[in-house]
Amino acid sequence: MKVLDPFAGYRLASGHPIFHASLFAASWIAERVANAKKETISSEIELCFFILRWSHCLLFVLAMISFLFKVDSELEEIKRDE
Repeated sequence: MKVLDPFAGYRLASGHPIFHASLFAASWIAERVANAKKETISSEIELCFFILRWSHCLLFVLAMISFLFKVDSELEEIKRDE
């Protein structure tokens, strides 16, 4: 199978809160593996990884808050003209 879009899976995963939680958890695992192998990482890469990790956490938390406080709108539905 030819991969036309290498980020297709990541784009698909970014639409669901459970994937954000799993990507957040996996980021800790990836860091532990890199530390175990004594690999050096530049400070810019560490900063980007830090931002990406916590953005997954934030998106998961916001999705859960949105899910918990889902309230029906009191606005009338707009009816289409026929």
